[in-house]
Amino acid sequence: MRQHVDPFPAVADLFSGLVVATFGGLMLFAGFLGPGPGPRNPVDVEAERLQKEGQTALEKYLGGHSRPCGGDICLDVAVQFAPNDDGISGAYRERLAQACKGLLGAVQNHPKELEISIEGHTDSTQPQNVATDRDYFLYNWHLSAKRASSVLYEFKSCGVAPPEYKIVALG
Repeated sequence: MRQHVDPFPAVADLFSGLVVATFGGLMLFAGFLGPGPGPRNPVDVEAERLQKEGQTALEKYLGGHSRPCGGDICLDVAVQFAPNDDGISGAYRERLAQACKGLLGAVQNHPKELEISIEGHTDSTQPQNVATDRDYFLYNWHLSAKRASSVLYEFKSCGVAPPEYKIVALG
């Protein structure tokens, strides 16, 4: 005598699995869409305003190209230096002072919101008369660090300096 197998538990398990997978997929998909339109957070609105004012001040006085960097704005500006030198000319010194004043005006009530990273670079010409490969690389590293520090000093001179502001120079 052959026993009859009831398929109902297998079908019920399959149906339950599909329902759970469907709702799980919908929840995952809904998470990707975000909360949707609604009232904006006042903190986000203020942060966007500060970001835009700072970007405008830098672009106005320094020129350059701005681009998004995550939640920040990066401004690529070239300060011209004489070959193998870290001194800033009078014209660039004035432009940096004006940009600094513009930044101070933009973030006067929120100094901790401003973070500046200054990157120094070297010349396209290579150093001459270096004794070893190590000296060659150290020369460029030191020159780029000195140039970044020169720009940092100009910002410090107008009042954008630690501990009130987050500002670093990188070679």
